[in-house]
Amino acid sequence: MLSKAIPKSFAKTSTLAASRSFAIAPPVPVWEKEPQYTKIFINNEWHNSVSGKTFATHNPTTGEVIAQIQEGDKADVNKAVEAASEAFKLGSPWRRMDASQRGRLLNRLADLMERDHALLASLESLDNGKPYAVAYAADVPLSIACLRYYAGWADKNQGRTIPINGDYFCYTRKEAVGVVGQIIPVSFLSMDITFMKILLVELSFINASMEIWSSIING
Repeated sequence: MLSKAIPKSFAKTSTLAASRSFAIAPPVPVWEKEPQYTKIFINNEWHNSVSGKTFATHNPTTGEVIAQIQEGDKADVNKAVEAASEAFKLGSPWRRMDASQRGRLLNRLADLMERDHALLASLESLDNGKPYAVAYAADVPLSIACLRYYAGWADKNQGRTIPINGDYFCYTRKEAVGVVGQIIPVSFLSMDITFMKILLVELSFINASMEIWSSIING
């Protein structure tokens, strides 16, 4: 379960951040902006689906179509896996990136989410019907807090030296397992995507996976 994967220290910090956010009146929501990014994100680029198919995402309040989203399928997943496998090879820029730099990338994403706090909360509310005040006070701040928490851990994912009997040197080394796929239910969208980003960046799973979202941070 997801709850088992969230450290108690993060849960305590994020709960405090959310409670403080509820005490502050949210700004006016940004309803008039159309979603800017409706394509499939593979290998740091936006792509149309290989099949050319799209699907509509609806406003659950009115039933109106918010946007047409590129519909990914097996061919698009294969493209993402191919790109991720290439990026995971020894000697690639991602494999050679310092762990501290991964932390800086996560903090940079958190900075962008703070910059576009109201826009992201508006999109979250528009897409899944959650009250805007809740999305502004909980969904987005909790996602930002999660990114900040794991950014601090990026260069602390360490192995151990283990004393054993005999003239031996025993140690553990933590390494990424390789290219992975993630299928998640979309109920807490901003946090779902946040956890995916953490897996991609901090744990060295390459940022070439396929993402389908009606909008993403501009910047």
